[in-house]
Amino acid sequence: LIFEDDLGPKIAEVHAKLPWALELSEPRRWVLYNMAFNMGIWGLLGFRKMLVLGKAGLFELSAAEMRDSRWSRQVGDRALELAQQWSSGEWSKETN
Repeated sequence: LIFEDDLGPKIAEVHAKLPWALELSEPRRWVLYNMAFNMGIWGLLGFRKMLVLGKAGLFELSAAEMRDSRWSRQVGDRALELAQQWSSGEWSKETN
C-alpha cells in the first residue's frame, strides 16, 4: 500500500509533464513511471534527448541514451532491462 501511495503521484506527474506518454504502449509508459519513481520527475525530465527521441518514436536511439548515462551505470542491470523494454515496447522478463 505504501508503494502504491508513492507510485500514484509519480504516474500523475509523468502524465502532467509528458502528456504524450499516454499514447505509448503500457510497457513503455511503465519505464517512464519506474524512472520517475526512482529519480523523481525532475530526474526523468533530465533525460531530455532520450525523451525527445522517444516522443518521435525513435525508441532504439532513445534507449541508447538511457544506456549511456550515469543513471545506467549506477542502477546497472535494472537500467539495461528498462532500456530493452523501452526499445522493444514489450515487458521485460523481470517486470512481467
